[in-house]
Formats: sequence, structure tokens, C-alpha cells
Amino acid sequence: MDSQPVEPVSYICGDCGQENTLKPGDVMQCREYGYRILYKKRTRRIVHPYGNFDLSSVWLNIVEIP
Repeated sequence: MDSQPVEPVSYICGDCGQENTLKPGDVMQCREYGYRILYKKRTRRIVHPYGNFDLSSVWLNIVEIP
């Protein structure tokens, strides 16, 4: 089984606001002050909440007036 390299994820410290880049297995805390509440940054890629689900038929049923 091929394992792809895992990309680090960026988090923002809840105390000082510094950006922290963490990899899986790293301790979840600010590297500058050690604060343990970190917020995940928003992603730049488009993420659809229903995956590949086609909502066109659902939308048409909601909009139609009898």
C-alpha cells in the first residue's frame, strides 16, 4: 500500500495569534508561548458539504410553486 507524504496543517494560536504549522504526532500547543488552544485555518480549496451529491433536483423541488 502506497503511503503519501502527509502535509502539515496550519493552526492559529488562540492567545497570541501566531501561525503554527503542525504535522501528525506533534503536540497541539503554540510553539511560542505553549498555549494549548489552537484554531485550524480555513482551507483555500472548495469543499462541498454533500460531496458529489447532485442538489439540482432537490433545489427544483423546493423552488417550484404548485
